Parts: sequence; structure tokens; C-alpha cells
Amino acid sequence: MSGGYFDYECFPISHFADKLKLEIAKNKDVDEWGYSRNYSDETIALLSIFQRIIELAGNLAYETEWLYSDDIGEDSLVNRCNEHLMKSGLQIKQLCPIKRKKVKNESKDKNETNQGSLSDNKQDNPKEITQADPTVS
Repeated sequence: MSGGYFDYECFPISHFADKLKLEIAKNKDVDEWGYSRNYSDETIALLSIFQRIIELAGNLAYETEWLYSDDIGEDSLVNRCNEHLMKSGLQIKQLCPIKRKKVKNESKDKNETNQGSLSDNKQDNPKEITQADPTVS
């Protein structure tokens, strides 16, 4: 296994999302003492959205961990994160490819490029997260 730049802190986020998903699924289950959470459908719908956002955050943290560990590059980061965004079922605009700028280097090597950053792209204006179908997982 690789990664580790952030001490694998991405995994507790994903673990929380997994646990929340299980709790949502057993909302109406009655335990051995006759107790049930039995939250309203509206609350469960809201918690389902939260769960998907937290799951997405865990996935994006994972990809960030791998980028900083030099296991993936910037282009792979964008592609992999776009896949997570699409799978999330949330209505979030995808990330745009990274535009690389040519820069003049003091060594006058015209072939070097500046790697740029995601924030360098003027088209990176994600839409507001909106409520999607909470039954999508």
C-alpha cells in the first residue's frame, strides 16, 4: 500500500460515512430493549445526503493523500475526483482539466512548464450542492 503523506487520515472519514450508511439503513429496526431510532423520513433523507457528502469527502481525501504521496499526478487527480463526483449522485459540477502555462525559466529552457494548480483554472466554479434523490447510493 502506498500513500501516507497525511498518515492515512482519509480512512476515518470514509469509515464514518460507512457507519452512518448502516445506521440509516437500520433506522426503523428495533433493538433487544425495544428501542428504535425511528427518525422521520425527512431526517433520513437529510442524513442520506450528509452521508453521501461525507463519503465523497473521504474519497477526495484519499485521492489527495495519493497525490501528495506522489502516487498519482495532477491530471489523474482531476480524472479520479471527477469519477467520485459522478458516482456520488450529488449535483456538483465536475472539475476542469488543469491548464498548464508555459513559463520562461532562468535557465532559458523553453520546454519547462509550470504545473499549475486546480485554482489556476478560471472555470472552476462548482455549482451549489443541491438535494438529490436520497435513495441514490
